[in-house]
Amino acid sequence: MIELSFYIQYILRMAEKRYIWLANLFLGRISEGRWKVGDVFPSEVDLATEFQVSRSTVRLALSRLEGWGMVTRKRKRGTILTSLAPKQVFQRQIGSLGQLDEFAKQTKLHIVEFYDTDGQTLTQKHNLNPALKGRWVEYTGWRSWVGDEVPLSWTKFAFSSLYEGAKDLMGKSQKPSFKVIEDAFRLRVTAIDQHIRATSIDSEVAQFLNLEPGSAALEVKRLMFDEADKPIIHAHSIHRADAVSMRMRMELALKL
Repeated sequence: MIELSFYIQYILRMAEKRYIWLANLFLGRISEGRWKVGDVFPSEVDLATEFQVSRSTVRLALSRLEGWGMVTRKRKRGTILTSLAPKQVFQRQIGSLGQLDEFAKQTKLHIVEFYDTDGQTLTQKHNLNPALKGRWVEYTGWRSWVGDEVPLSWTKFAFSSLYEGAKDLMGKSQKPSFKVIEDAFRLRVTAIDQHIRATSIDSEVAQFLNLEPGSAALEVKRLMFDEADKPIIHAHSIHRADAVSMRMRMELALKL
């Protein structure tokens, strides 16, 4: 059996629902600035001709944007862009380990494939400190809102091969993958070294998220430690800039 590549699997999946594919293209144009707030979309006939789809597909794609609160559709005036981003934007408040669960609870994890890697490769690629050692297991996947198929984020999740037995449980519930490992092996993640930055996405991720290479995105890297202060998990995700924001609360300890 020939294993399909990550990209081919994505194309096959999108072909099942072309209106989702088309709605993603519309989002891409909006994020690129080709359509601005107040602009009137081309007619359904013109869009159907440009993208070589039926008018019903165009109508469903526009209804999707309307459901997100991004457009209004008025008779004789057409479809008008009213917002540059979906109204359903997930805002993460980072203040404790428990708050990392919220994104997983509101989204669905779609795992594409698992594969072996090693600590040295991960350390060099992500400039990790302390260095990782031995064999690791990693998956590539993506997240969408529950009940939706629009990719919100691309992700790679790596963990020590000591916990390989948990991989068959990942993606089967709303638990984040690190919680799956915690529960399966009765351990606790007690610390996270987190790196967040604005970034521009490369061609591989852009193709998957249906954005132009170089588009703005939010990149998050987390190195997770167990109770013995040993690194056991590395998570790397790239989020659409129009779908996720992050907020942090910091409190100062006052000396009396």
